[in-house]
Amino acid sequence: MKHTKTWGAFLTVLLAAVVCSGTSFADFDVQKMVDDFNGLNSGRSLTGLYFKYPDNDPTRSDYPYAVKLTIPNGYDNFEMDAYVAGGTGSDTGTRYFNSFCVEPNERDGLRNSSNKTGQVLVGTLHYDAASGTSKTDEGKALTMGAAILYKMYVTGEINFSTIADDSEKELVRDAVRGFMKVTYSDTNTDYYKNYINNFLSNPNDSSTWNNNRQQSREEKNAKGSDLAAAKKHTDEFLVELLTQLLTAVEGSNIPVGMTAQEYLMSSYDPGQSYDLMGDYSVFVLRTTSTDGKIASQDFLILLEHEGSPDVPEPATLLLWTLGGLGVAGTSWARKRRLAKAA
Repeated sequence: MKHTKTWGAFLTVLLAAVVCSGTSFADFDVQKMVDDFNGLNSGRSLTGLYFKYPDNDPTRSDYPYAVKLTIPNGYDNFEMDAYVAGGTGSDTGTRYFNSFCVEPNERDGLRNSSNKTGQVLVGTLHYDAASGTSKTDEGKALTMGAAILYKMYVTGEINFSTIADDSEKELVRDAVRGFMKVTYSDTNTDYYKNYINNFLSNPNDSSTWNNNRQQSREEKNAKGSDLAAAKKHTDEFLVELLTQLLTAVEGSNIPVGMTAQEYLMSSYDPGQSYDLMGDYSVFVLRTTSTDGKIASQDFLILLEHEGSPDVPEPATLLLWTLGGLGVAGTSWARKRRLAKAA
């Protein structure tokens, strides 16, 4: 009886420790996902995902911040059900691979719009199984904040106003860069890293973060009285964006003892499942152009876990496992008692 109670107590403690720790579990084959994706278009000179910029790209001429990227006819595609479909005009019902550059120091090949317009790129996923990270060419790894924010952007969970829509998408991009600790080498700007950290630490005290950020593109382009309006719009959108992210994290299962700020700045592993990511993983997509004009450009991409709807939730799977161990332990203890009695 003593051993049976000890065994049961051990299982109870183990269950509580694992569930309360916020531990994530891999319930899909991430390496197969990466290998399958990077093997797309296997009959061509370069394998991976082929995509192109619109022929009449409305974005700035230096580098993209929120571009509707399309897959050329005759090339392998990927599942884009999570990507929000267009709702107006010819875009109605069409799903585009919406993404943006997350490594500004690689943008030189896109400065000239003649290089960008209609340009065909081919990209492969970066994933280091040993460290569980997805990084840019310059070694900047995805964090939880960057992955969750991009997932929210792709799935339409971020509320954009009908005015200055492009400037708001640029702020999402810069916030993602901030979470990834990206620094723009030309000016050594931090893309809101300090602003984000200070906001997450003191979300109710604007004096600690409101003036600690670089100017947005909208502010840089504004003049005279329009500058105040641009600053107000930028501040309001960033506060709404980060508040929504913070609220979502605080209502999810994060490791015990870790603050929301620490969690959002912690490393993200695309090979694990997380509450706020659902059945999806975000990867860095490293790309190059087929004509050699663009040597390197890094984007983000959201992929669905294959077969994930048929896999039990991690907590459920854990309960099944521990329940089975409990039955096995009880049976072992009973047989041991019977053997002694005999």
